[in-house]
Amino acid sequence: MWPILLNTIDGVRSCDPVLLETSRSYGIGPVARVLQVRLPAASPQIFAGLQTSMAIALILAVVAEMLAGTNGVGFYINEGQSLFNLPQMWTGIIVVGVVGYLLNALFLVVEKSILAWHRGAKAGGR
Repeated sequence: MWPILLNTIDGVRSCDPVLLETSRSYGIGPVARVLQVRLPAASPQIFAGLQTSMAIALILAVVAEMLAGTNGVGFYINEGQSLFNLPQMWTGIIVVGVVGYLLNALFLVVEKSILAWHRGAKAGGR
């Protein structure tokens, strides 16, 4: 939650003042200004916070399974380590790595489709 919140706050605060003044001069109300100006301006940083939070959540889930679980990948890794079953332990570690990689790849596809306008704006010399 914290990476998302902190990145959102930073993204909203770093919104271009010219953009805000232009929206004010066009008579856009405060609610519409938040939805149409501040939220799109902060969305790249919000997605960065989401990506960080996803990685932290995966790590914490595996660690929680290692410490207090009776099943799951973390328990599987811990059991393999305590029984000196190295293939089992390394299989669990590789599974966690592959799941993390696939989640990140899926997230990047979603981010690329939602923030396609942002990549175009950056490429245009902005």
